[in-house]
Amino acid sequence: MRLAGIAFGLGPDADVAMLDEQVARALIDRELANRRITPFSGRTQDEVLAELAPRVGHERLLDLQLRAGPYNRTLADLEPRRTGSISGR
Repeated sequence: MRLAGIAFGLGPDADVAMLDEQVARALIDRELANRRITPFSGRTQDEVLAELAPRVGHERLLDLQLRAGPYNRTLADLEPRRTGSISGR
């Protein structure tokens, strides 16, 4: 996000958290405006953000895109399961 802030002319001291919030809200707005039925249809921007919490930054954006995709996946679906065993079984 810091690099994006520099690219947008905000400089290296840009508020990264604010920029992250703006990018996330813009992507959510794009999904809410989409005419096709998505998992976000009929929901508010704040409801979608709450569902993505506590993730922030690139993880939140990836989770949002996965949820909006055709397979209705979440980032949690793709993370390794913690089973307590060394072998992962």
